[in-house]
Amino acid sequence: MQKIKKKRHNYTPEEKVIILKRHLLECIRPKTPLSLDDARRIVAEYIEYYNTVRLHSAIGYIAPADKLEGRDKEIFKERDRKLEAAREQRKLKRQQVYDKIEMPGLSGCPLTQPALLSISV
Repeated sequence: MQKIKKKRHNYTPEEKVIILKRHLLECIRPKTPLSLDDARRIVAEYIEYYNTVRLHSAIGYIAPADKLEGRDKEIFKERDRKLEAAREQRKLKRQQVYDKIEMPGLSGCPLTQPALLSISV
């Protein structure tokens, strides 16, 4: 098994406070632990969520577990495929709308984007 080197970052005291506040707001306060064991359980659940589900902007909006396991390239390819499919769907829908539009003086000529650009008013 290959050992993964972790990149260490020395946070300033101000950054540590910001990080702690964010974790308190996202983890501890909404759940309100009733005992120390309850707090430990809540924090463990949050850590699991933070590392396996929550999307992190610094690593391309994927979960750290996906990045560490090398699934990031696969995720990015799937996103690109979905974006391209959505672009194609929008293009087809726009074309359907343009095909239905009729302009006076242009009967029998479907309105297309190039035709729109060439019409002078």
